[in-house]
Amino acid sequence: MLDSSMEKIKVLFIEDVAQQFQYMSSELSPAEFEIRWIKDGEEAFNELAGKKIVDEVIVLDYILPGKNGIEILKALYESCEIYAVIFLTAHRTVENAIEAMRYGALDFFSKGAAINTELPDQIRRVHKIHTERLERVRFQKELRFQENLNRIIIDNFPNGITALFSNNLELLQLKGSLETLNIKKDSNLTGYLADNLLDFPVFNQLLPYLKDALAKKSSRLELQMKSTFLDVSIAPVYDDLGQVAQIVVSAIDISSRKTAEIALQESEHELREMNKIMIRDFDLSANAKLAHMLTIMQNQASEAYQLLENLLNWARSQRETIVPQPQNIVLTELIATGLKAAQSMAINKSIKLQNNFNYSQKAFADPTMISSVLRNLISNAIKFTSNGGTVSVSGILHDKFIEIKVADTGVGISDENLAKIFKNGQHFTTYGTDAEKGSGLGLMICKDFVEKNNGTIKVRSVQGKGTVFSFTLPLAD
Repeated sequence: MLDSSMEKIKVLFIEDVAQQFQYMSSELSPAEFEIRWIKDGEEAFNELAGKKIVDEVIVLDYILPGKNGIEILKALYESCEIYAVIFLTAHRTVENAIEAMRYGALDFFSKGAAINTELPDQIRRVHKIHTERLERVRFQKELRFQENLNRIIIDNFPNGITALFSNNLELLQLKGSLETLNIKKDSNLTGYLADNLLDFPVFNQLLPYLKDALAKKSSRLELQMKSTFLDVSIAPVYDDLGQVAQIVVSAIDISSRKTAEIALQESEHELREMNKIMIRDFDLSANAKLAHMLTIMQNQASEAYQLLENLLNWARSQRETIVPQPQNIVLTELIATGLKAAQSMAINKSIKLQNNFNYSQKAFADPTMISSVLRNLISNAIKFTSNGGTVSVSGILHDKFIEIKVADTGVGISDENLAKIFKNGQHFTTYGTDAEKGSGLGLMICKDFVEKNNGTIKVRSVQGKGTVFSFTLPLAD
């Protein structure tokens, strides 16, 4: 008896003869198999070509209208990371089998075989292999994600820390600024169990969350150790069988941000009094130093928030846990808000912000995602524009979509770096005109968010004259 909690095996038949499809599918129990049918080779080719992962077991005929089975297999071989094909033919020849296997078919089946006994078992065997390969790919993807996350944290946060634990809570790796955790730099703690590290306050606080991770629960929390504040993420990494193999801990020192928040809160009354003095035209010189310090701290807090937001969005995007919630949005409002948020950053560099977007038409997109795109593009433009320059937002209305442009009169981008922008797997960052350091995540997030909202993004630049980033969004009905 089948376990009702088991997920059904998905099977895609690509077979042009209806009678043959019905004969084969009749032997597959609906309780165990979820069946789909495509009878045209061209249709199957267009659906499968370009896919990265196909989770169905494909039973593929050789002779089809439009595109034959080998052409479909070649398309999968060239573009797909992982797929499972049982090649089907009425002519069981060595040549057909060799050609099918060359392009990734996992098994070979003759229409003349005993379908009622052979085909269901054959699909089960191939599905088992396919499932193991899928889990392996997901595991490797998760490891690459964690490696990239560790590198980005350490590269962009002076006091970033990453730790790796085994599934019995043995510390396998500890990297980054250990002084932030009040741990001596030359301390070698690897090989110790978490229970034996409780003398260190950070491990004492982390232990309950590490145990949660063993139960497949991720956590994000804020820890305080005396005057140090940490933003901590804890996530399990799974093996091929879906069991917890390791636990990754990433921590960022957010003490400066917290200090800025506390200082701004404590100074709220003084700022109100300063505003009263300004209204009454009194001399501000006595409070000028305080106002200047608070402005700097506020800017630092804003930059830290944006960097953390980008890091979180990137991580969610990599794990495919961020899903757009499209709705009719008023772009003029989002653009005005984005420019207003960047105003203090622009004032510090005497950069003029221009809003040249004059369209009332609504777009159909996720407002939170598009706000993030605008903030990143505007702040990026300011970063690479010299003092006294200009950053502008404009648009072009098309038949079915609207194009938004963020232009600057900055230093421009070299041809070498221009080729890297938006390239899959290419991560790079450069310094701004005032030596502002970026994470390299902003543009990656812009591309991902725009494409998730059925748009496109591109860039053109002339070194020494400026850059224009433009992206499109579908118009609302």
